[in-house]
Amino acid sequence: MPTLSSLNSIILVLALVSGSAFAQSAAGDSAGVPRPGAPARGIAVSGAPSLKGVQSRIYPLVNVDLTDKRGVTTKLVSFHRVSGENRFVGFLGAAEIEVPYEKIREANIATSDEPGGRMRAHFRLKSGKLVNATFDEREGEQLFAGYAEFGRVTIYWRDIRRLTITARTKTTDLPKFGPATSGVDVLLTDRGGIETELIAFHRATGDNFISGLLGAARVEVPLRIMSKVTFERPDDSPLLRCVIELRGRKPIKLRLKSYEEEKLYRGRAEFGDLRIRLSHVKELTVHRSTPKLRDLDPVAAAEGREIEIDKKKPRR
Repeated sequence: MPTLSSLNSIILVLALVSGSAFAQSAAGDSAGVPRPGAPARGIAVSGAPSLKGVQSRIYPLVNVDLTDKRGVTTKLVSFHRVSGENRFVGFLGAAEIEVPYEKIREANIATSDEPGGRMRAHFRLKSGKLVNATFDEREGEQLFAGYAEFGRVTIYWRDIRRLTITARTKTTDLPKFGPATSGVDVLLTDRGGIETELIAFHRATGDNFISGLLGAARVEVPLRIMSKVTFERPDDSPLLRCVIELRGRKPIKLRLKSYEEEKLYRGRAEFGDLRIRLSHVKELTVHRSTPKLRDLDPVAAAEGREIEIDKKKPRR
């Protein structure tokens, strides 16, 4: 029969073994090793397949004819909600609804009769059925984007008045702008009439485009598809205006907000670097996209020497 002393020893040993096992379990958790029977961290247990590539939306992207609140109509491909899935979220009476855009033939957006009230959205489905829905400020603040022949377009849902869905977006529908980071060779004329030839003219930060307002939408036009840009400030408007002539496309007119006209652009002249804000530019004549430095002079680029500027042909 075990004595009291031996029972105390057995209890002590069991306590030590149990404590050691608990410590190992905790150490395994902190090291990222799951306990037996627990779901592995970072692994979906639902069995859903992983989505590859940039196209990870449940609902397909669509091509549209969009008319904004200023009456400007623009054809867009790859029209999509910037955050979240590609569908309308609103209300049908007291019920909340979600309508994929691919099911819609046409949508008309109407403002609210009361300040701060819900806006109305009238959908004509492809089946012919009419759905009269409403949406609140949260949905109105959703940002949408698409691509026109002249660049990327973004607009808030509240600023859309008419939307006609024309087709699902195919890869071949996307316009080919080339690399957005490519600089351009230009003849720059400033407000004082001084002309300067520049290579690698580009936006000092971010991708290489000019951004402004077309109707109620914001557009980003890549410099490399432009042929000429003229800037002016009408006496009756605080916003700088620009007329952009495009290669093989119709010209467009943009309004630039104050923060956009103060964006800094840079280029390289024969005498060195040049920096200028758009508000000080009168005209840009775009010659071509700037070849990479190694294409202008492979030997000088490899040796780290200064590369001479030649607008007509690469320096040999």
